Amino acid sequence: MNPLGKLGNKIRYLTPDEQNHVINNLQPEGVDISKLTESIQNFKQNKLTLDFMHGLFDGDGGLSVFFVKPSSSVRSQATKGPGPSKLSVGFSFTIVQDSHNISLLNEIKSYFNDIGGIYEINKNCSVYKAGSKSALISVILPKMVNKESIEWVKDPQ
Repeated sequence: MNPLGKLGNKIRYLTPDEQNHVINNLQPEGVDISKLTESIQNFKQNKLTLDFMHGLFDGDGGLSVFFVKPSSSVRSQATKGPGPSKLSVGFSFTIVQDSHNISLLNEIKSYFNDIGGIYEINKNCSVYKAGSKSALISVILPKMVNKESIEWVKDPQ
């Protein structure tokens, strides 16, 4: 069971001893897990596929566009001085996973050519995040649509 998941009401069907094992993540005495241990040690993970990435993004991902407060150091030459400042926009592509899946976030980062970073949100949760416009245009979006580039978009601006 996922230790971060909710046990729900189905745990009530277990005996008190079984509930204790589940809640405390204990192995019952007399249960041979050697084959399970061997299978875990010999596990060969498949490479991430596009369908798997789509599922992760659909379930635990996000693509955001947001306004960035302009500052005097970011204003273009044309807008320096009195008058309106240029509007800035930021971007963020994220996939969130619980703390037990840091290795998956590392694979996601590798899938996207090691662009972006992995950040801890809290002790139970971390996020893969890529936020530059160039990263989105050159790597993230093309990989998510299985293309070499986004040249197929009429106007990427």
